[in-house]
Formats: sequence, C-alpha cells, structure tokens
Amino acid sequence: MDNKIRRVEPDVIFQQKNISKSLLPYLESLEIIDNLEGTLDSLKIVLQNKDNVFLRDGWAFKKGDVLSVGIKTLNWETATEGIKEAETGIFYVDERELDKESATIKAISAPLKAKDTGNSKTWGTVTLERLGEEFAKKYELKFQYLVKEKIILNNLTQKKQTDFAFLKKVAEDEGIKLKLTFNKLVLFDEEEFTTRESLVTLDLNKVQDYRIVDKSSEIYDAVQVKRFNVVKLKEEAVIITESELRGKGVGTKNKVLKLTGQGRSGDLKKYALKKLEQANKREAELEITDIGNRNIYAGCIFTIINSGEFNGKYMVSQVIKTLPNFIMKINSYKIKEKEGEK
Repeated sequence: MDNKIRRVEPDVIFQQKNISKSLLPYLESLEIIDNLEGTLDSLKIVLQNKDNVFLRDGWAFKKGDVLSVGIKTLNWETATEGIKEAETGIFYVDERELDKESATIKAISAPLKAKDTGNSKTWGTVTLERLGEEFAKKYELKFQYLVKEKIILNNLTQKKQTDFAFLKKVAEDEGIKLKLTFNKLVLFDEEEFTTRESLVTLDLNKVQDYRIVDKSSEIYDAVQVKRFNVVKLKEEAVIITESELRGKGVGTKNKVLKLTGQGRSGDLKKYALKKLEQANKREAELEITDIGNRNIYAGCIFTIINSGEFNGKYMVSQVIKTLPNFIMKINSYKIKEKEGEK
C-alpha cells in the first residue's frame, strides 16, 4: 500500500508470520462471518491452486492451524485518511477442499477439540460466571463476563455434550448469550449492549441494497410457564402476562409464548420475562448490503436515517465481510425505545 489510490487488502498472520503479500497473487475471495451469538464466527478463503502450490510444504494449511485475520485499508473513507487496520478474529482451520483449480480453506473461531469432543460432568451449585471461567481455562482461552447480576445454578448435568454447546444452553436458559472471539470466551447480557453509543450513521438512500422485515404482528404479550403446585403436588401450566411480570397489573393474553424450560437459577418470573423480551426484541429487522466498513462488528450499534418509521438505532446481529472488493452484509434489529425515550 504505497500509493494514494483507495485500496483494501486482508492482513493474515500464520505461524507468527505475515503472509498477506504471499497470498494476494492467489486470492480469489475471503469471507469473514461475525455472529453476535449462537454460531461460531467463521473464515473462508478461496485461493487459486496453481501447480498445486497449496499442497506443498510451507504452503499447505493443516487442520488445526491458527490464522489471525484483519483488514487493512488505504484512504478508504477519505483521500487523506492513510492506512487503517482492524482485526477481525483468530480462526482455527477446520476444513480444506482442494482441486487443480482452487484451494478452499474454512476455519472457525473455537479450538477444534472444543467442537468435536463430548463430555459428561455434574455440578451441585455453581455460578454461571464460575462455569464460564472453568471452560475458558480448560481450553486456554481468556474469559469475560459482561453480566451485572450473579446467576447461581443448581444441579447441572452435562451428558456427552461438547463443552460450549452445553454452556451455551445453560446460559441461554438464563437469558445470557455466549460468543467465542479472539481466543476469548464471552458471556454477556445482550440487553446491556443496547445502551452503547452508535458507532456510525448509515443513510438508507445511499446504501447499495437493503431489506426491512416488519414482525410487529408476531409480538407476544404473555408467556405460558410450568411450575409446581404445592397443594396439588403436580406441575401445571400457568399463563402470566408481560404486564404482570413487570408488576403493572393484569394485562392482555392475545399472543402467548409457550416456554418449556424453567432455567437453573430458580427465579421463574425473571426467566419468563427474559424469554419474553428476547422473543419480542426483533420487531423490525434490517439487512443492508453496502461498501465495507472495517469497524462494523457483531454487537455494535449503528443509526439509520431516511427510513421513515424505521429510523433509529440498530444492533448488529451478524456482519459478513468479503474481499477483495470489500462488501459487507449487515443483519440487524431495531432497538426498542425505553419508556420515556423519544
């Protein structure tokens, strides 16, 4: 990047060496998928396999190899911006497909042994934070707990499940999300992210393409939960309205969300309210395709203008970045205004 023309290229570190310049002559495409939660982040690189170069020693990527990937731009936003860099993730090579024309490398954001091995264990009483720390330490990952409350779990049993699939289910039952990124295990309350400052403003008149999905007809106003009746000595289904869960009276039961679990912390009302909020939060979804922005990531907030009633702040639930042309596809949902906000 030694001229003033607007440019972008991947920044790839492999075996502690920057191999970006070596890969560029062979690069057909590079795709990074950054997910807010639920699904591992992924990397896909397609390379021209001239003379079977990616089967040779020193060029072949092996299963389990670690790639650190970023995006480097030159004068991308303005003519005088200069060189800017943004890291996108650390990935473990999981799949390889090669033929005489191309080599396709697929990688994920978690150590492969965490993805492939089922385990069994029991816990009597443990906090969610401590459980997360235990799994992070097991796989030599950093750990971050972005939850205000202390969640105590009782009588946990893991049966031949992969550790992160088990932890994800336990966390989700308490309304908490899990993400693996940059060799870090993160447990977080998505609701807390909605209070972040907006990172960028996008004009819907200027993006390459967009799609808005209005799901207002799918909003629930009550939940059906199961709880134990100490008089009848049996489990029974009970419908509780959102208004009741918030301590504001009876409320309506026009559309009922049926819950099958109860969570492990024992707080049924808190569990029901969390599940109701999660089900209702995506009342308006927005997909955007546009020129890439190196700073957009899953979990960040952006603002939309010139979209009428859909103006406002949005949470990025997934962003897909592709090179060499650097196009991004954003999946997001509109953040509901709190009571009293305008």
